[in-house]
Amino acid sequence: MENVPVVPVNIDLMKDFSLKKENVKEIIDLALKNFDLKEGEDLFAIYFKSMINPNELTTFTKEIEKALPNSVANKNLILIILGFDGAKMLGITIKRETSIKNNLFCLDELELEAGDWIDIGAPFKDGEAFPVTVKSLVFNKEKKN
Repeated sequence: MENVPVVPVNIDLMKDFSLKKENVKEIIDLALKNFDLKEGEDLFAIYFKSMINPNELTTFTKEIEKALPNSVANKNLILIILGFDGAKMLGITIKRETSIKNNLFCLDELELEAGDWIDIGAPFKDGEAFPVTVKSLVFNKEKKN
């Protein structure tokens, strides 16, 4: 996969999730709108920087499913990237608790920002690891002398 836009989701999963879980769809919709992306049509990776409370994991997976109804219905690839170790557990829980099954791809321990794009290469280590290239947009600021 090449040139996949990264969409950071502005929610602190450890602090705010229990307060904002009903708003996850709206938060993801806003993040997609900021990048002019359409859920169910465009390929993108949603990025969560902070760790989630393990007690909230099942609820979190169900909120992800609700937030991506067109992608789920159309069986589009759903890419989720975490800024912490947890992709395997998240993937297992999503597959167990939601209707998202074979169209899911989770990566973890990546530090990404708004404006980043990723390329994901072929797997190695029996599909347990994937090479990822992060491409960042750089804006040249005018230097003042």
